[in-house]
Amino acid sequence: LAGLLLFVMMLLPTHFAFAGEDVSALQNPVPNNSVTEGLFKNRNKFALLFFVQPGCIYCAKQLTVLQEFQKMTGWYIKTIDITENPNAKADFNVSGTPVLVLIKKNMPRNKWWALSIGFSPLDTLSSDAYTAIRILNGQMPQGHLYVRSQASATTPITQ
Repeated sequence: LAGLLLFVMMLLPTHFAFAGEDVSALQNPVPNNSVTEGLFKNRNKFALLFFVQPGCIYCAKQLTVLQEFQKMTGWYIKTIDITENPNAKADFNVSGTPVLVLIKKNMPRNKWWALSIGFSPLDTLSSDAYTAIRILNGQMPQGHLYVRSQASATTPITQ
């Protein structure tokens, strides 16, 4: 876990491009509202871990959403196949896929925020990520924010 988080944190200042994607669009996304603007301003402080497994239909749907999220915000997103990295599955309590976890640069390695379990549409993902970064940046109290879980949009782990 420590090695994985260190690797991801070292990459935060850079941008990750999906295959065949125009990198210039990622370097200069245009914020269109306060949520997107807040996410864009924090692009070098946070990253998303995207847990997947082969055969997960919801992971494919989530990937499309994450590509759009990345275009809007410039965030780094690390995809982790839990069948190839079972330690990450255990370290982040992954019991199905897709799972999105938010991590912050220079935070202790045991401090992470599960954003969603199951498919999360773009507006929900953006809103939840924005709320989480505001909490982690000390701009608002945690209150009653919970992890969104879409049991009907989750693929159980088969291995």
